Amino acid sequence: MTPVPPVHLSAPSGGSWFFTVLCVAIFAGASGWALARAARGDMLGVVALAGGLVASLIEAMLDNLGLLWFATDNHLVVFHSFARSMPLYVVLGYGFYFGAIAYVTTFSLGRGHGSRRLWAIYAVGWLFDLALETTGSAVGLYKYYGPQPFNPWGIPLWWMFVNPALPIAAGGLFHVMRDRLHGVRALLVVVLLPMCYGATYGAIAWPIFIALHSHVPGWVVWVAGAATAAFSLLFVALIVDGLEWYARRPEAQPAAAPASAPRPLVAA
Repeated sequence: MTPVPPVHLSAPSGGSWFFTVLCVAIFAGASGWALARAARGDMLGVVALAGGLVASLIEAMLDNLGLLWFATDNHLVVFHSFARSMPLYVVLGYGFYFGAIAYVTTFSLGRGHGSRRLWAIYAVGWLFDLALETTGSAVGLYKYYGPQPFNPWGIPLWWMFVNPALPIAAGGLFHVMRDRLHGVRALLVVVLLPMCYGATYGAIAWPIFIALHSHVPGWVVWVAGAATAAFSLLFVALIVDGLEWYARRPEAQPAAAPASAPRPLVAA
């Protein structure tokens, strides 16, 4: 039997407004930086934020698979899908988390940073997600339900491994495609980012999704949660390795400066 969502969960009015304002402020900061970069001719940050907003349409489907319920009386509900209510702070969170961090990844790669920076972005994304989700859960806006493994205080930690893998994947893709994402083609990011998001979850979260919706012993669910976390790390490691290979290609190396003519040892 599939776990029943806590449909009677009610979000505190003040808490819902607080979390919404918090997410608006973070999104505004990310938008300010993206617009500043756009003023310098780099539109990727703006379209990445837009792609993150579009990717929020997938959230309800993933909540259905991962057993997450948002209180239906949250303020400023934007849309309903899969019998779930998606408030504004979810939509904005997708923009500044998945969109902005993907752009930070692309920006860092464009500056020549390598594996250490990518793993640092992943780690910061892990901690940022944990802090943000812990805040929203503590306020009482949503609830993870069912036999969630690695769930010390209401936030199943396997989600933290999966979520920051998406910005690494999308940011790496945008970096590799950077020469093709100019002008009107930059708008491709708006659809590519949701594609990356859906593909990432399908690639690494399938063990826990299947376990949560199957009649299996509790230890199997825990193994599936551990496998999902391990798949997340493997996924990121493969992307990082691939990007390092891409950077080492001969055609990716700067052209050597022409050698100057040798000076005579003895003046004529």
